[in-house]
Order: sequence, then C-alpha cells, then structure tokens
Amino acid sequence: MIQSGVTCSHGSFIDCKEKMTNPHAIKAVIFDMDGVLIDTYDDVVHFWRLFASEYDMTISDDDFVNLILGRPAESTLDTFFPMLDSPARQRFLERLHEYETNLTYKPMRGARELLQALHSAGVPLALVTSAQPWKAQAAMEQVGVWEWFTARITADDITFGKPNPECYLLAAQKLGFPPANCIVFEDSISGTQAAVKAGMTCIGLGHPARSQILFAAGAAAVLPDLTAVTIHSGVLSYHPSPLL
Repeated sequence: MIQSGVTCSHGSFIDCKEKMTNPHAIKAVIFDMDGVLIDTYDDVVHFWRLFASEYDMTISDDDFVNLILGRPAESTLDTFFPMLDSPARQRFLERLHEYETNLTYKPMRGARELLQALHSAGVPLALVTSAQPWKAQAAMEQVGVWEWFTARITADDITFGKPNPECYLLAAQKLGFPPANCIVFEDSISGTQAAVKAGMTCIGLGHPARSQILFAAGAAAVLPDLTAVTIHSGVLSYHPSPLL
C-alpha cells in the first residue's frame, strides 16, 4: 500500500524500498542545505533575477531548476555571465557575500527536529552544500545545528560542483563510511545526480509536482519535507520503511 506523504518511483511503496541500496546497511545521513534544511528559494531567485536585470537578461523558472539550484555561484556565473572579467566577478562575489550575510535563515519544516533526533541517537551527520563556508556556518548557527555535523563540505572544499559526485564522496570519506552506507536528502536535480553518482541512496524533497524530475535524476523516493521522516530506536523511517 502506498503510504501518505511518500511518492515512489514505481508507483508502490514496495518497489520504492526495493530500489534502495541495501537500506539496512545505511550508517550515516547527509543533508544538502538550501531547500532541505533552510528555506532560501525566494531569496536566491530574487538575488539572481535582480543581478540579471542589470544586464538586461532574464532567468526563467526552468533555468533555476536545471542550472542554478544546488550549484556553486561560480558555476552560475560561468553559465549566465561569461562576459564578466575577474574584477567584475570579484565585485559580484562581494555583493553576494553581503546579501547572504544579512539574511535571516528559516529552517525548513521538520529539519531541526529531525537533526536533533538523529544527533541525540548518535547518528553521524554531514552537511554538503554548494554555498561558501561563511554562509553555511551563519545559516546553520542561526538554526542552531552547526555543531551537530561530524563533517561539513562547502564550496571551498571541492574542485567540481554538483552534479559531480566529488562533494558527496568527500563527505563519505570524512564520515568514515563507504558511499553505499550513506543516505542523502536533496531537493535539486544536480544534487540528486551527484549523490546517486557517488553510489548513495538519495531521498528527494519537494512538491509532488517536482517528483518526476527528481526520480529522473535518480531519487529513490520523494517526500514533501522532512516531517515525513522519523527515527525510533535507531531506525530512520519514512512511512514506514527502515533506512538506518
């Protein structure tokens, strides 16, 4: 029977469970940040569209989904603003720093509660984000979860951004577990692709209307948010298949 709040790629809960990489072997949990732990979608869209308007450019909703969300700012500059020289790029990054430093970061539904439950249960946690380290620390400290992560991977730690799996492979290395023993929560196409390429089970997060694009990227299941995930007696579940 399909459980409420869970979308499975083959139309049933059993098929979704069978698609996973040995769910009983998962030992660590990895989280993307923007769109998974903190709600920054409107802020990201506003900033990039404002910047694009200064060059008489527009960025579509599809552009955000396919080419911006989940990727480092440098990658977005390469894609949409290749005309910028080094000084202009530096001015942009300083502007982005100022903008994001002054934001108030709000946790996504269920994010802090799940992190606290996992931390209290002694589950190793990692943060993997395309953001700069100063943003990651500021956001996670505002939410009150920064110290709970055993490993933290940011834009400064990698050479290649998502969908390259480097960030998730590095997280597994720092956690001390093989990629197959890690489960990832992601909301973007590029992030989901990166996690799957790394050999990890990836659970997508997002509105049901976006479920098919996350399944196409390799997600094992798609949940509306982290309130659909619980942990009891060391077992991480989403209505109600064991994941850890």
